[in-house]
This record gives sequence, structure tokens and C-alpha cells, in this order.
Amino acid sequence: YLIPDLRIFRVTHVLWVVAHIGIFAYLLHRLRVSWHMIGLWALCLMGTFQVRNTNDPIASYGFFLQTQGILLTLALLSLLNWLESQKNVWLVLSAFSISVSLLMYELNYIFYPMAFGLLWFSDCSRQKKIKAFLTIIAPLIVFLIPFTLYLRLSSPGVYEGIRFSLNGALFLTYKRQFLSAFPGNFYYYRWNKNLPILEVFHQGISLLPIVLALMTGYLALYLT
Repeated sequence: YLIPDLRIFRVTHVLWVVAHIGIFAYLLHRLRVSWHMIGLWALCLMGTFQVRNTNDPIASYGFFLQTQGILLTLALLSLLNWLESQKNVWLVLSAFSISVSLLMYELNYIFYPMAFGLLWFSDCSRQKKIKAFLTIIAPLIVFLIPFTLYLRLSSPGVYEGIRFSLNGALFLTYKRQFLSAFPGNFYYYRWNKNLPILEVFHQGISLLPIVLALMTGYLALYLT
């Protein structure tokens, strides 16, 4: 590990989460969302965090998911900068950011329909829209897809994860992944027998002053 000290590692990871939230909030602002609405979004977002000592979804995968989110946001911000300045360096940076993320994991393929939508509704000429989209998708076509096909064809075995299947395990996995995104699911499935619901309620009441302080702070910010 690059950070051997567990406390420093945890603090660094939390700061990386904050950076992810911050850069996404800036993207929302660039898309003309008011800071007041962004503040409300951030307040609701904190309410969905599930921080715990074991099976912590925020700490899961280390810095991986946060890095994926930051790279996706950087790619979108770079594309927005190109739409405003028409400087090709922003297109190159957008293509580079999304290419790096796709080398890590295929999750960010969602970038391409998002980029297509931004270009489609922009005021640029059709020729510039086509040029921009070809620039950001070129690394995918020229390098990433051929490289992936080469690795698969040259591999002595077959990774079962790429086989298409409609067995029951597939839908069960999707169900669990969907439900795991909601706060309280861990308690419902794992801790409800060890920690009575009344105890959970009393712990929630003890946190009420903090919640009220956050709400008061947001209202003060909204009214100013």
C-alpha cells in the first residue's frame, strides 16, 4: 500500500470522497443548477451515507469508485469547456480522462450517450458536433476495443463473466445490487436480530440535534 498508516489511509479516503462530491457539485453548477439546490442535494446525499465499521459501502473498493466518478466528471467538464471555448485541448483532455477510466473498468461507458446528448443540444454547427464526438470516441474505437478483443482472443481460458445468461442468479444479483443502495438494508438483513429496532430509534434521536443544526445552517444559507 502507498499509505501504510490506517488512520491516514482512512482520512485520505474520506477526502477523496469529498473531492468526488465537490467536483460533481461543480458540474451541476456548470449545468446551471443553483447553489441552493446543490446544497439541498448535498444535504440529502449525506443522509444516504452508510458509514459503519464493517461492510462499509463508502470504503468498499478503496479509492476505485470515487476515482471512476471523478474521471467521468472531468471528462464531462472538459467537454463543457470545449463547448464554451472551442479549444481542442479540452476535447483531448475529455477523451484522455474517459479512456483512463475505461482502462480501469467499463462502468463509464455511460459517458458516450451523455456526451452525445450534450453535443446534440448545444448551439454548435453539425460539423463541429461530429468532429467533437469523433475525437472523444476515437480512443475507444482505435485502441480500447481492439485491445480488449486481443486480450480475450489470446487468453487460454474463457472468463465466465462475459457469457450471456438469463439464469436466476443474474436477476438475483441485480436485485441485491439495487437494494444495497438504500440506507437501512444492512440493518434489515444482518443486524436486526442483534440490535433491536427501539435501540436504533434511540440512537437516531440522539443524532437529532446534529440534523437540526445542518437543516438550520442550510436554511440560513438559502435565505441569504
